[in-house]
Amino acid sequence: MSKLVQASASEFLQNLAKYQQLASPAASVFLSPWWAEHYVSAWNPQVLYLQSQDPPCIFGRQLFRSRLGFQYRRIALNQSLEPRLESLTLEENGFFNVPNTLTEKFLPKLLAQLETDQSWDELRVSAASELMASAVFDWAKSNQLIAYEYASDETFWVDFSSLNQHEKEPFLNSRSANCRQQLRRAKRQIEEQLGTLSIKSATTVDQAIEWLSALGRLHQLRWPSTNSLEGFNNPFFTTYFQGLIQSGLLSGKVQILKISAAEKSIGYLFNLVKDGRVSFLMSGIDYHETEKYKPGLLCHWLAIEKNLSSGMQVYDFLNGANRYKESLATNRAVVKTITVARGRLGLRLEHLLRLRQRRRLPRI
Repeated sequence: MSKLVQASASEFLQNLAKYQQLASPAASVFLSPWWAEHYVSAWNPQVLYLQSQDPPCIFGRQLFRSRLGFQYRRIALNQSLEPRLESLTLEENGFFNVPNTLTEKFLPKLLAQLETDQSWDELRVSAASELMASAVFDWAKSNQLIAYEYASDETFWVDFSSLNQHEKEPFLNSRSANCRQQLRRAKRQIEEQLGTLSIKSATTVDQAIEWLSALGRLHQLRWPSTNSLEGFNNPFFTTYFQGLIQSGLLSGKVQILKISAAEKSIGYLFNLVKDGRVSFLMSGIDYHETEKYKPGLLCHWLAIEKNLSSGMQVYDFLNGANRYKESLATNRAVVKTITVARGRLGLRLEHLLRLRQRRRLPRI
């Protein structure tokens, strides 16, 4: 059986390249070689990370001090744990170059390696599907490890194959009467005031980078923050997505959309595309002048219609519950963040304290 090893991020990418011949086209964009190359290349080149070569994955590592003052070694599956990189949200976890349908097959290999490796005290698995989370819980239980759900969220998407393509407006007719009314009224009102709505894709790298800058300005206006490591306040964040544009726009892996009413820019959407699946990553919407017209809802509606008409298969809103996602999505699922800890005395005390606090929480 293979073991976990320590290696640099660049060495991991070299090993991953050897694995590409076994890759499946069904692998998620966030587990694809293209994303892995950008994502892992951003990790600290001076650090040795914990890695599995089979199945291919990498663990960020950090020392942390618990609430009771004990110091432990934490690792996180495919997550750097480096503060400057935390703005790169992990949207889907698993194994690079491996489709989700095979995660259940590959996971026992990794868990067996983790079981014998003594270099960690706490394991964090973020953005795990319910199947993956269940397998991790079962493994922890069978090995008398502490395991608990650190966080839970929902993920939403529009499955175009579920729509009646013979209808004149297949997506709109799949929504509730209330949603259809809101969208049509918002479109009518904004066009009466500002002009006809339109949606365009960036066609050059320079144009896409210009639109990314505009997206960032609108995003910061909507969600201002003084945290220098958060989103567009972090220079690394902008540079990273500019790199994605430079390598992925012309090949169709990156989609930057601009939504306008006549000459007025309403919003920008940054999407990733793989095998007919469009994954919405971030947006900048002009809520200052157009909030009463539901601009966010309109932008996604136009993006859905555009991708439906161009032959895409799925429009994925990714993780995070939100009212507009619930209104527009045809499908939803649960994603979880799981923590597993070894039976160290301090970690057991921490867990007992956590259980005690949860029991005291008021029921709603």
